[in-house]
Amino acid sequence: MLDTLLLLAAACIVGLVQGYKWDLGGVTSNITMTYLVLAVLSCVVHLRAFSSIRHVQGHEHSVGVSPFATFFSLNITELGWIAISPAIYLAVYYYMVTPRAPFADYYVIGLLVCWWNSGMAYAVSLSPIPPQAQQVFSAILTLILGAFLNGLSPSIRSARGSVVEAVLGLSYNRWATEAAIVQVSSDQR
Repeated sequence: MLDTLLLLAAACIVGLVQGYKWDLGGVTSNITMTYLVLAVLSCVVHLRAFSSIRHVQGHEHSVGVSPFATFFSLNITELGWIAISPAIYLAVYYYMVTPRAPFADYYVIGLLVCWWNSGMAYAVSLSPIPPQAQQVFSAILTLILGAFLNGLSPSIRSARGSVVEAVLGLSYNRWATEAAIVQVSSDQR
C-alpha cells in the first residue's frame, strides 16, 4: 500500500513540476526526470525482495534447496509488481502532463526501466554490502546511472569511440530517453 502511495505521490509531484505545456527543448529533460524517479522508486522497493528473507534463504539452502530455485521463484513473484508499478506511476503522470507519445509507449519504456532497476536491486541486496547501507548505495547508483550517465552531457555524439561511450551504455535512462524521444518525434509527423 505504501509503495502505491509513493508512486502516486511521486507522479503527482513530477507532473506538477513539469506541467502540461512542453516545448521541444524540454522534452529530453522531462523524460529523463520521469524515468529517473520511477527507477529510484523501483530500485528501493525491490531491495526488500531478498534482504527481508535472507535468514529464510539461508535455512532453505542448508536443507538442500537450490539457491537458483529460491532466486528464480522470488523473481517470478516480483514480476507482478514490475508490471503494475509503471502503470500506476504513469497513469497519474500521463494524465497531468499529457505528453505527445501514446501511453502504451511510455508504459513499455517504464516497464523496461522497472525491470532493469529491479535486477540491479536484486544484485545489490545479494551483495556483501551491509544491509544498512544497501538502500543508500542503490539509490546513489540509480541516480548516477540515470542522471549523470544518460548521454545528455557529455553527449553520446562527443563520446563516440572512447571509453566514455561504454560507460554511457550502462545507463538505463539513456536507452529510455532515446526510446521515448523517438516515439515523441515520430508522433509529431
